[in-house]
Amino acid sequence: MKKVFFIFLLISFIPACRLSLIRLDVKYDKTPYSLFGGTNERNFFLDQEISLEVKEKWTGSINGSFNNSSVTVFDSYIFVNDLSGRIAVFEINTGKRSGELKEEDAVFTAPVIKDFWVIFASIVKGKNLSHLLFYDYNAGQVKHLTEIKGRVTNQLLLDKDGAILITEDGDLMKYDFAGNSVWITKTNSTVHSNPAMSRGIIVFGTDEGEIIGADKDSGKILYREKIGSPVMGGVTISGIKCYFGNDEGILYCTSLQNGAVDWKYDTKARIIMNPAAGEGNVIVGNLAGDLFKLDAEDGALIWKTETKGSLNASPLVTRNIILVPDLFERLHFVDRENGEILKSITVEGRMKLSPVIQKNLLFVGFDRGKMRAYEFVD
Repeated sequence: MKKVFFIFLLISFIPACRLSLIRLDVKYDKTPYSLFGGTNERNFFLDQEISLEVKEKWTGSINGSFNNSSVTVFDSYIFVNDLSGRIAVFEINTGKRSGELKEEDAVFTAPVIKDFWVIFASIVKGKNLSHLLFYDYNAGQVKHLTEIKGRVTNQLLLDKDGAILITEDGDLMKYDFAGNSVWITKTNSTVHSNPAMSRGIIVFGTDEGEIIGADKDSGKILYREKIGSPVMGGVTISGIKCYFGNDEGILYCTSLQNGAVDWKYDTKARIIMNPAAGEGNVIVGNLAGDLFKLDAEDGALIWKTETKGSLNASPLVTRNIILVPDLFERLHFVDRENGEILKSITVEGRMKLSPVIQKNLLFVGFDRGKMRAYEFVD
């Protein structure tokens, strides 16, 4: 029998935080969607075949708009951040608003789920500071709030003993679950790239066009290679290879171990998304609306599809269909084998969140803080 925790989360003592109340009845979830990309490697592949036909199940609303992020999922609840400083919670099957945490500051990071903990960073309005917050579900309270110098605008990483983050000023940091600093590494570079982590190595790009690898236990920089133009998009790791794009539209494959470039492919337009990499392929889109499928080993082009839109958020790759969010207010269903656009769904705003499928439901997010769940029709 699963153990049930009744969660009463009352937050009234956080600086610059309005009264927030969440009451959840939560069971332990063995397969949560815990962080952006699902794993520290940023895995946008799903070993599941899906139907081409979907119907709307519910639409919910949060106060502010979204950045390029995603929902996270624990048990029967959807967690999502917005740029007005909220973490909102929706019931997964009904879309009923189950509560929110409200800070006065913007929240760029997807909420990270660690068992019965929720971890996220918020930016202090008007200051070069952020708050790193740890919520303890079992205790029913916010356990730790740590003030950090610098703005945290990219996604967090989750280690077995703490959280890892990078500020815009390029300070790479690790904090344990008690909110204590474990280590801080100053790169002296501006960073807007989402980091990834695998085999003990943290990898991220810089606005100076570098790729940096650091040891997760000590923060020591293992390598630092100048690649080209600014790397504003996120890093995705598959096996011992890293994949990322830059402002010139070049997709790179580099070694996880030393940062050496294995191959590169010119997509001809700026890339800001995390590529989807796995099962021998890399799927990536650019802001000109072109979607590419490449061979992960040598970068050979398998197919290219022109969506006539603008692609900024990472796609979700299933066994048969690639779900591609588009800033031109559409969600494309693309055939994984040949790149044909099988259908497109129009929504009421620019698509911002990477699609997530959990509990056999598809979750997307678009402008003005709209969250939508679709169910698949056989």
